[in-house]
Amino acid sequence: MSTTSKIRLVSLVAFSALLAGTTFAEEGKKCDKGEKRAKMMKRFDADGDGQLSDAEKEAAKAARAERQAKMLEKFDADGDGQLSDSERAAAKAAREEHRNKMKAKFDTNGDGKLDEAERAAAKAAHQERKSKKKAL
Repeated sequence: MSTTSKIRLVSLVAFSALLAGTTFAEEGKKCDKGEKRAKMMKRFDADGDGQLSDAEKEAAKAARAERQAKMLEKFDADGDGQLSDSERAAAKAAREEHRNKMKAKFDTNGDGKLDEAERAAAKAAHQERKSKKKAL
């Protein structure tokens, strides 16, 4: 497998993992392809025409590459530029731990899942943290 193919594969895995990790969905609820596409369009369709232009596609690719680099930096313990099964398992465990922390912090009604208002509060807190990091 060529280096480019490996990078693309790791990018796809990292993008999928991060997309899943940042979705504050109820336990057991999975996003379908339509939901994923809608989220992607909302994030990258800058002109709001319902299509991704070449520039918007490039922005999505750049964001994916950035997330992939962060995933590799954080979880590629052996430094080989790809995530092994054990490294993927560590990333999955970290995502699950993060979800549990978010539930503990934002589940104000104590039902064990995040409702729409709780997810909105979690998202707002996440955006605030991102803004603070960018300011540094």
